[in-house]
Amino acid sequence: MSGGALLIVLVLSALVLGAASVLGTPLLAIPIILLLPGPFVTLELLRRQSSRRKVAVFRRSAVPTSARFDAQDRETLSR
Repeated sequence: MSGGALLIVLVLSALVLGAASVLGTPLLAIPIILLLPGPFVTLELLRRQSSRRKVAVFRRSAVPTSARFDAQDRETLSR
């Protein structure tokens, strides 16, 4: 389990325990539960976007080279 997922599980567990002990906690917990994943989702989306951008730059920078076949290669390919 990643650090972010572990943090979410621990916070949600704390909210459930708090809701069990204090009556007003569910009213406070609902906005927290809805807003808590936002930064983690944003960071993951930025990481994936950066990764995609790196792959795109790598693909654009690749230069195709022509293959040179000798007589033995042509014979093998003709079979």
